[in-house]
Amino acid sequence: MIKEVSKKVLKKINPNTTKEEEKWINVFNEVQYRTDVLFEALVSFYSLGLFLEQLQYHGFGNHYELYPTRYKASIYRSYINVELNNLLDPKGQSSIVTFINFFDKDLLEETPKVKEIFKSNVKIQKLANHFKLFNKWQEEQSDEIAHIKYMRDKNFSHIDHNFKYDNKISYESLISMIVFISDYLSKLPLLLDFLNYRIINGEPVAINQTLIEGTPKAVIEIRFKQEIGYLVNNLNFSKKDKKTFLLNCYDSIAETLNKVNLIEI
Repeated sequence: MIKEVSKKVLKKINPNTTKEEEKWINVFNEVQYRTDVLFEALVSFYSLGLFLEQLQYHGFGNHYELYPTRYKASIYRSYINVELNNLLDPKGQSSIVTFINFFDKDLLEETPKVKEIFKSNVKIQKLANHFKLFNKWQEEQSDEIAHIKYMRDKNFSHIDHNFKYDNKISYESLISMIVFISDYLSKLPLLLDFLNYRIINGEPVAINQTLIEGTPKAVIEIRFKQEIGYLVNNLNFSKKDKKTFLLNCYDSIAETLNKVNLIEI
């Protein structure tokens, strides 16, 4: 879907776009869009998990009415495993790794295609350093990435009687990984000197601009608190009990984020 929208928008903005330019700009746009959705899935997954943990603490965690909520948490977790694997798959047609591998090799050429595809004043050395940062991060996260692929494969293949579902990937690890990817891709348009359009209903309505260098923990905390607030407001508790419940959730959010290691891009 995002590729079709991107293709139509490109034709409006630049009718002379070549097939190769179109291909890589589409990949770039799709990867960014999918990463934004992945971040929102993380917010929902963590918030639902925390919500259920607190309910269980209050003695309501196993109530049959909460089964749909547990299923939703499982759906978000499955989606995160699938999408993280897709974004980090070196064989994927629209993955971050595919994009970086292609242009990393391209930078060594006498006339890099990156200058033709995006813009003529790309800072080659800065872009090369940015690619090295991702490759270093990917190597350091190799165990976590392998586990994500394992969980993706086991959740979307035939029944495996020897499969044991585990929680090796912690909330802290997932937050760190997804925020890194999000921040990394947010900085990439600046290095490419690439106009990053926000698309709504198939039309370019604005140009995205990076206002902050990275995602501070305060921003993540606000998103988690907002999401928890929506969930708690639906509880059939007294106003006082809701406030206590919410404050307990806030303490847990702070404790989680205190363990998160955010990498400066």
